[in-house]
Amino acid sequence: MAHDATEEDGHQGCVESAPLEEEIASLRDRLLRALADAENTRRYAKRQVEDARKFAISSFARELLGGVDNTMTVSLGGGLLLMVRGRSASSMMHA
Repeated sequence: MAHDATEEDGHQGCVESAPLEEEIASLRDRLLRALADAENTRRYAKRQVEDARKFAISSFARELLGGVDNTMTVSLGGGLLLMVRGRSASSMMHA
């Protein structure tokens, strides 16, 4: 009789394990989705940092070039106007 009870318990265990296997599959799916979400968040943050660095560098360069342009304009003074009109500043100094 003990043998019959083992067969019944084994059969009953298979029936009861189906919901557990479904729960395991569901938990595995949730885990994989959470890991993928964490990886996406990490990549997004890395991209944001890279973009912020690029923006900071481009802003600095833009400000620097603006200052250089202003300095050149002031330094050359009227020489730029003469060059625009078709004469060079050096030809006007020798005249």
